[in-house]
Amino acid sequence: MTYTEIEVFLSIVTIGLFTYLARLLFLLYSPKFLSNQRIKSALDGIPAAMLVALVIPTTLFNNGKVDLLRSEVFAIIFSVPIVYRFRYSGLGLISAVTLLILLTTVFG
Repeated sequence: MTYTEIEVFLSIVTIGLFTYLARLLFLLYSPKFLSNQRIKSALDGIPAAMLVALVIPTTLFNNGKVDLLRSEVFAIIFSVPIVYRFRYSGLGLISAVTLLILLTTVFG
């Protein structure tokens, strides 16, 4: 099953809005519930989890089949240790995009 660009865009926007709305309602209606640090840190992980849920399927699958030899997969594998080591996701994003550009330029 293939999706048009507008369907993908609308899916991303819809998921983003629901994620934002869920966090906003939670923050507005339960301030004393957020005094627990474990709950607060769990809520902070929601945007990253949503991003992973959107990126991984489009990265690993090509025409409905798993394709691990794509340049996107190599870029993600390359950036994960950088993010883990330096604890800065911006550096991982920059390194992944840089490697992705290099791989696409060299290998097409």
